[in-house]
Amino acid sequence: MLRTQLVLKGIIADEEWKDMKEHIQYDFLQDNNFTELKNAELMRERLEMLGQVESYVGQYFSKSWVKKNVLKLTDEEIEEMDTEMSQEEGGDEDDLNMSENKGANNEQRKNK
Repeated sequence: MLRTQLVLKGIIADEEWKDMKEHIQYDFLQDNNFTELKNAELMRERLEMLGQVESYVGQYFSKSWVKKNVLKLTDEEIEEMDTEMSQEEGGDEDDLNMSENKGANNEQRKNK
């Protein structure tokens, strides 16, 4: 198919294709859809496992062990999550509705 396109568009002659075809390689760096689905499935499985071991945390497993071995977080990711969670403790807004809450909170502040 590539040969046909190249010859019809006048990019190469049919004779040149015979010399070139052995040197053409395709490099698929990443299939974004497959990677996204794979990562989502891995996260889902890790969260399911977390739900199964949650009642044993503190009794048989430490929080640190669960973060590293069940959730597969790196030390940097653990530190980043801890920092983010400590910053979120000060606020009363739910992250998933953050933009909606900000707008409602701003309206409430204006009315006061």
